[in-house]
Amino acid sequence: MSPTRHALYFSLCNDLSGTYVEVGTCWGGFAKWLLNFTPLTELVCVDPYRVFDEKEYTDALNDQSQLDLDMKFEMVKIQLNDIAEERVRMLRTTSTEGAATFPDESLSFIYIDANHAYKYAKQDIEAWIGKVRPGGILAGDDVESLDLPHEDNDGKDAMIVHAGDPTGKTYGLYGVHTALVDFKATNPWFDYTVSDGQFWWRKPCAP
Repeated sequence: MSPTRHALYFSLCNDLSGTYVEVGTCWGGFAKWLLNFTPLTELVCVDPYRVFDEKEYTDALNDQSQLDLDMKFEMVKIQLNDIAEERVRMLRTTSTEGAATFPDESLSFIYIDANHAYKYAKQDIEAWIGKVRPGGILAGDDVESLDLPHEDNDGKDAMIVHAGDPTGKTYGLYGVHTALVDFKATNPWFDYTVSDGQFWWRKPCAP
């Protein structure tokens, strides 16, 4: 994460205690930052660490073997436990399956950084938004520009190729921004903010 994004979440989460969820932990970089720089009481990392069919998950991160992902999971778990074993729980499942295990309005902070294709980004918003407690935050990564060509899946996804990867494999279908726009179209109260490729929404407290 860039220093700008660090500053954003440091400010947003400064006085936000309780249970945090990260959807899509991957190598654990943001999870480590949350453990070190926020007042969370528990961090739940939701990530299946398994191979998906390419049509279901079109992304460079989906090019590893299951053995590689099993090793990755164990390594990340060890690293996070070394930081704060008593405050970390690894939930090795998909986003929507993980969301179903939490009561409504029980979570202080939810960060979505999973399958960025429109279909799954919208599913994630729908699955997790009800789990945010009053005063809590729903946020996420990789909000691509709406000005990019969106041609895949009826114009909902852009094919993103990140510069600087010598393998040429850093790509994926990204529809996070269109998912946000479409969700708000049917839920006008969803007054989210986009900043530096991040989105965030704070659930209002009851009057």
